[in-house]
Parts: sequence; structure tokens; C-alpha cells
Amino acid sequence: MTNSYPFVVSVDEFKGKRVLVTGGTKGIGAAILRRFELSGAAVATTARSEPAAGQARALFIKADIGTARGAQSVLDRIQQEWVG
Repeated sequence: MTNSYPFVVSVDEFKGKRVLVTGGTKGIGAAILRRFELSGAAVATTARSEPAAGQARALFIKADIGTARGAQSVLDRIQQEWVG
């Protein structure tokens, strides 16, 4: 992530919200993830590929959500991390 962001962002816009972004390691998914993070949301992301070093502070779950096993692993991890 770079330090600059070209748009005005309210740091409290999504404060207290939890967001799951699929495909959050590249392209549009990574941009969406960053926007939610900058706006105060707790973010989890899933993708088949690892994020670049230092890319995001989000909870990352490596999984293929196109499979039942992958989708279940995402649900299990989010419940473990966010629900307790």
C-alpha cells in the first residue's frame, strides 16, 4: 500500500463494521479492501494467492471459495477470529 490516497475518506465511516472482501490481494479487490480499512472497518479477505508483503493489515485467509471446502474454511476462520 502507498501512503497517499486520492479521495477524501472519513476515518469513522465504517467504524465498528466488519467486512469480507473476496479476491482482496489484487486489482479491484485490493482497492476495495484498502478503502474499507481507511474508513475504519475491520476487514477480512480471501484469495487463492498470498498478498504482497506489507499490502494490508486485514485478516487474510488463503482459500478457493469456488469450492465448498474453501468457503467453509473462510467461515470457520472468521468465526474463530471475530466471534470467538
